[in-house]
Amino acid sequence: AGERVAAFCGIGNPAGFQHTLAATGCEIASWREFPDHHKYSTPDLAALSDDVRSARPAMAVCTQKDLVKVLLDNLGGVPLWAVAIEMKFQAGQDALENLLKHVAI
Repeated sequence: AGERVAAFCGIGNPAGFQHTLAATGCEIASWREFPDHHKYSTPDLAALSDDVRSARPAMAVCTQKDLVKVLLDNLGGVPLWAVAIEMKFQAGQDALENLLKHVAI
């Protein structure tokens, strides 16, 4: 919360990722969207690094889906982190797990 971040993603719902970042309280200093399933090229990574250097954030962030494609631990001289999003059931977790036990071997 309160940190400046440079963010990017190549997912089907980039607005959802941007909303998640805003909900954490970080300040989005730089934002770049790529098409879903984007394969990051050397020029893409150079442009992202330039964005990061210009924005001067505390860190760069992307989705886990993007991080495995980028295979870097920093961009533009700042750490690159992936935001982990997981699902948590508010109700019915035990019932679902019991159903899955019958179909999973």
